[in-house]
Amino acid sequence: KIDITFIDAVHTTENTTRDINNSINHRNSDEFYLAFDDYGNHPAVKRAIDSHKDIKIVKRIGLDVSGGSEGVICKYIGRDK
Repeated sequence: KIDITFIDAVHTTENTTRDINNSINHRNSDEFYLAFDDYGNHPAVKRAIDSHKDIKIVKRIGLDVSGGSEGVICKYIGRDK
């Protein structure tokens, strides 16, 4: 089980969403964070993060790029394991 996940993989909405869901399913507790690279660099990654109902951006990290911050840290806000 895990408390934080760093996601930097295939830059598609489908794969990013799958990585988010897999991470959530393996979390240690409801106090769980996900860190993402390429949030502002790849629209599909941004779309997957922004539209996911179980996570919320809590910090923007990295360089400022045209699509927003390079990376983000999100907190799990869902209730069901």
